[in-house]
Amino acid sequence: MKKNDFWKKIGITIGALLFVKVIAHVPVPGVKADLYQMAVTQYTNPSFSLMNQLSGGALSNMTILGLGISPYISASIIVQLLCAASEYLGNLSREGYYGQKKIEKLNILFGIASSVMIALIASFGLLRLGYLQKPSVFSTLLVAASLCLGAVFLIGIGKLIDKKGIGNGISLILFINIASTLPQDVRSVMEAKENGAVLLIIITTIILGIVLFMELSKKEIRILGSRSLQVSQDKELSHIPIKVAICGVMPILFVSTFQQIGGFLKMLHLDQGVLNFICKLFSSESWFMSKSPYSTGGIVLYLAMLTGFAFLYANLIFNPVNVASILKGRGNLIPNVRPGNDTVRFLRKERRSMVFFDVLLLAIISLTPIFLANVYSLPMLRLSGTTIIIAVSVVIETKRCVWAEFLGMRYDTKKWFD
Repeated sequence: MKKNDFWKKIGITIGALLFVKVIAHVPVPGVKADLYQMAVTQYTNPSFSLMNQLSGGALSNMTILGLGISPYISASIIVQLLCAASEYLGNLSREGYYGQKKIEKLNILFGIASSVMIALIASFGLLRLGYLQKPSVFSTLLVAASLCLGAVFLIGIGKLIDKKGIGNGISLILFINIASTLPQDVRSVMEAKENGAVLLIIITTIILGIVLFMELSKKEIRILGSRSLQVSQDKELSHIPIKVAICGVMPILFVSTFQQIGGFLKMLHLDQGVLNFICKLFSSESWFMSKSPYSTGGIVLYLAMLTGFAFLYANLIFNPVNVASILKGRGNLIPNVRPGNDTVRFLRKERRSMVFFDVLLLAIISLTPIFLANVYSLPMLRLSGTTIIIAVSVVIETKRCVWAEFLGMRYDTKKWFD
């Protein structure tokens, strides 16, 4: 890759993200913006606040990017779960470039379908609450189409960054949305009590340290090559690296998807009957409050979903059967472990311990701010754990993408500092 191509990719990425922030100010036609924003200002549900933060504040302002990139992320999670449940999709996902292209098309189709469904629910909810200037079917469908097109636009920008920019486009859009709400968060800290601001800074620093540890630390499983077994006692050791946060940010995104949907339905007063009970369980404002009947149930449900998805996702990205088969085919083995079924059992045990450790750290990071927020009445703390996990993960992954592009340019260019 040439030097100019590298900077061209950087420029395309920055330009695309700036264009997203410009479009984020285009309002949805036909909505009573003042009335809607007044209602949202008085609404403090943390699940809705999370969805609004992931949209960069576009949801609270009811702009065409109000749905954010969340529908696509939810769809990609659903596709990954289908890959785990379906043998055909599972095999397809392992067919290299061709298979990944097929899976990516499924992600986009599911993302568009998810956008259409959420946009229709939102538009009819706005109609029901009287937030439309002209309450009619046409106005309702116009609002739905605007929100849906905004979500599709974000998917397209993400794919453009993947193809023409430095990559990691969807995650970068998510990051820029979170970063755009930072001034408001800082303002909330400044307006808080002195003790509250200090507590927020301390908790944020601790969470940041834990997240960096999760993202940058790896466990290495030693393996012996076939050649090294024929050499004298000086065996050349290699290893299988396993990330400490083996599931990354995906379990948090999975659970937060349900929290966002619950907060969205509650804001539109669509939480009736069983939905009302589920929405209250997912609402973190009642957690760790002894007087709330939903406190224990909500925390247990949160941890159960976090753990369940973590094990499903870990099996997708690290399958012991496949790894053991590859090791056996290459003539490699793990010291003191027999090839075959023993290797599979050993790798499953290692994966299980890593998943439990990952879930433990994710639970500490996400639940500790909620506990402190509810006990000390500091609502700005509730979302700090989830958003820091997402933001740091995106920054580290983007750094790897940029570094890979940099190395490619440096390899092809002998005189780098011309």
